[in-house]
Amino acid sequence: MGVVPQTVNNGLKPYGLIYDLLKNDQVPVKWVINQTKPKDGIDFSYEGVQYKGGTFIIPAEYRTTSVNNKIVSYGVTGTTTTSTLTVDVTYTLTAAPKWTLDDKNGSIAAGFFTKAGIPETAYNWKDPQLLDGCDDIFVMPHADPAWATHSNLYYWNRNNFGAIWAGCHAVSVLENMNNGTLQTNFLAVNVGAIGNALVPFGAHADASLPYTHQHPVSPAAQYMGVTDNAHTNGSEQVYLPKAGGGWRPTTQIIAYDPTQSNVPVLSPGPAAIIAFGRAFGNNNYGWVMYEAGHSINKASAPDNVAAQRAFWNFSFISAIDKVPNVISSSVPATVTGGVSAPVSVNAVSPVGGTLSYAWTSSCGGSFSNPNLAAPAFTPPTVLVNTTCVLKCVITDNCGRNTFVTVVTIITPPPANPVANNDSFNIDICAISLGGSVNVLTNDTDPNSSAITFTSLNLASASPAGAGTWTSAANGNVTFMPNTNFSGTATITYTITNAAGLTATAIVSAIVGTGIAPTPVNDAVTIAEDNIANINVLANDGAGLTLNSIVSNPVNGRVSVNVDGSVTYVPNADFAGTDSFIYSVRNTGGSVANATVTVTVTNDSCDSGTYAN
Repeated sequence: MGVVPQTVNNGLKPYGLIYDLLKNDQVPVKWVINQTKPKDGIDFSYEGVQYKGGTFIIPAEYRTTSVNNKIVSYGVTGTTTTSTLTVDVTYTLTAAPKWTLDDKNGSIAAGFFTKAGIPETAYNWKDPQLLDGCDDIFVMPHADPAWATHSNLYYWNRNNFGAIWAGCHAVSVLENMNNGTLQTNFLAVNVGAIGNALVPFGAHADASLPYTHQHPVSPAAQYMGVTDNAHTNGSEQVYLPKAGGGWRPTTQIIAYDPTQSNVPVLSPGPAAIIAFGRAFGNNNYGWVMYEAGHSINKASAPDNVAAQRAFWNFSFISAIDKVPNVISSSVPATVTGGVSAPVSVNAVSPVGGTLSYAWTSSCGGSFSNPNLAAPAFTPPTVLVNTTCVLKCVITDNCGRNTFVTVVTIITPPPANPVANNDSFNIDICAISLGGSVNVLTNDTDPNSSAITFTSLNLASASPAGAGTWTSAANGNVTFMPNTNFSGTATITYTITNAAGLTATAIVSAIVGTGIAPTPVNDAVTIAEDNIANINVLANDGAGLTLNSIVSNPVNGRVSVNVDGSVTYVPNADFAGTDSFIYSVRNTGGSVANATVTVTVTNDSCDSGTYAN
């Protein structure tokens, strides 16, 4: 929003994008306005880049493929953050504005929507006398208001938060419009007899450039540069309060002419170009904005873009008034898969009427009734912690909607831990020492819950009289065999997780057998038509002997040599990978296997056998 020079793409299209995301995707948009900045000052900086002009931020969790595609399609200028960004958010936009164009003169403003990329369906056309509680923003770029034809603006603004944007000489006529008792001097103070708020158009001189721009932290003033040249057309190009009066204290004069020739004789000034504020200075009434000139959309120059940005800023801030107001929402920070949990939203309509609700979930699951303010949500069953976004769209009886989104974490439902069987050997030469194993080493929990050793189930020991089983709290299980016992003794044990769920597994003690050796696989490389003498025992540990060739190679043959080595002879002209399996025996008589992988490289020679 702070790129200069301002263009339609970098200055106006962002409003079309924001409207689209609010209206069709229910994506909350953060509006960041630095409350201490000067005109065109910095709102925040990120990775060395300064962001200005009232920056819009789309939270990362809403950057879906659809949203990303829309960002690209609008051709806006933006940055995707790749690290943490902390900013003070001034407004969170959750509702798209609704516009009503004056049915006689509103067409002048239709071009605003075209340039921003906002569709015609976003606005309707009405006679101001027909405005009601379902209308939000009335756009009157040119008119000759009279009490007989426009008096409803007085009541609609007061009773329905009706927002009014006006331009050209409709402004001075509107401010002075009255019925002898009531007057629509929304932003200026009346002087003396009723009907004297602004100097009538045609009774004062035009403004002269350049203008002064102020109130840089006002939402209405979030544009870059100046609007000056956009206002130099039409029957009223500046607005002057009458002598003895002035603008209301609550009215912000966003832009004014400091050298207007009728100030201070005819008017105390300021000679306003853009004025903005609450009608009659009352926060319970709708917003009002005036912009001088007949059409601020005559060109696409930076000044015209800035002037139209003021209109869009006014529109989006005005939309906040009438949409349902979410007082609070309640969604648990964590929920358990498959287990119902209460969720709720508390909302009110600023303009009265009934509200409807529509709950949805990004992760599936179900609601007891998605159209209640406070249903129960049953999340889906998950295997791991899963992020889920619950959204409730709240709609009033005029079709205005807002939404609230809350992130919750779905945790897997309680599940039993997994106890895996354990075994250990007691060597024939070390029976008197017994043996042990820590049974928790290979046990797990599907929810990563802590598991503890609960008990050694002595009644399950088998066979009877085999020996003595003992355990420790850390999961160590020990078996001391009785004299002359050999074979396999078993017992069960139980573990418990943090949810109090248990699992049982078997511990086996194999008594009177040698401990199995652990030979290491081998790999050798030879050239085609060469032989390999392989000392397969070299890396298998001490005390082992070659027992046998368990599996012969497919593309060659092996033989066992007297010294325990193995000779591999590949088939003639074979090149590639071959393998065979051998077994070793330890002094306790236990046997184990290992694999030898032989890679035979192509010698690029003609067929035949060649000596080493």
